[in-house]
Amino acid sequence: RKEDREHGIADLAKAIALEPANAKKGCSEMIDDIAITGCNAAIDKGQGDAEVYNMRGLKYLAKDDKDRAIADFSKAIELNGKYAPAFYNRARSSSRPEDQERVKADMQKAVELDPELGKQGCSDLSGALALQACDLAIAKFPKDATLYNDRGAEYMDQNDMERALADLSKAIELDRKYARAYKNRADIYRDRGDYEDAVADYSNAIQNDAKYAGAYNGRCWLRAISNRELPQALGDCDEALRLRPNAANYLDSRGLVFLRLGRIKEAIADYDAALKEYDKLAGSLYGRGLAKRKIGDVAGGDADIARAKQIRPEVADEFKKYGLD
Repeated sequence: RKEDREHGIADLAKAIALEPANAKKGCSEMIDDIAITGCNAAIDKGQGDAEVYNMRGLKYLAKDDKDRAIADFSKAIELNGKYAPAFYNRARSSSRPEDQERVKADMQKAVELDPELGKQGCSDLSGALALQACDLAIAKFPKDATLYNDRGAEYMDQNDMERALADLSKAIELDRKYARAYKNRADIYRDRGDYEDAVADYSNAIQNDAKYAGAYNGRCWLRAISNRELPQALGDCDEALRLRPNAANYLDSRGLVFLRLGRIKEAIADYDAALKEYDKLAGSLYGRGLAKRKIGDVAGGDADIARAKQIRPEVADEFKKYGLD
């Protein structure tokens, strides 16, 4: 609340008056405008080193004030040309096309100074900058399976499935127990219609991490859309929901299994629960619409299907591909 921030700023000002070192501490530990007040005071009191400007830049970035953030990161670099976090933060703050060459140079410099920042960027960032961070990190740590998995996941987000598959396979080659890489690769096989390889990879993910809810759900969904091994699919969805109760996507998966099995009331109950968690889940709306039609509620079913198509027009084609229309 505004009054809380005002009180916080006033309290920090008193603390700084009593002990000037509190300015830098407030800059580091506080949030929002209170932290910026501490950073400003630290700079005014001659404590404005690269770390302080970098910290203030981070506070501005959290407020989505990118111009001020970039200015502070640039000042930090001016004060200390070997301060890696400032290069990294300036790279991830810049989104204008005309800044992209500097962005690349900043990320290159950040990883040269601190290779761990390449790992961080590979994991946390997205788009071209994430790929650059991954490339730089892999050059430094060529045996790190997590880097190949993270780069593979980014390629998946960019719909470059051939590169994604190569990276995920490399991650598994480096670490045969890497559950997340198996699950990611299984998703690619599933979307390609490669049922056997997808089931094998989901199963490997589960074998190496018995509490991996996403892998149970992935195998359940694969079996449901393929209309194969439905009792096992139901067991997978039950386990996924035991691990993550009320997860909308998992309820949606089990709803489809129940629909396949002809257990219509249970399908509707799961779709209801999924939509309670997220009311714009088009697949659950469409599935519930089909289920309602099966029990004679044609008007209710048509309404659900119409809303599902409004949210995601391609949903009807997806269900038709599953043999459900």
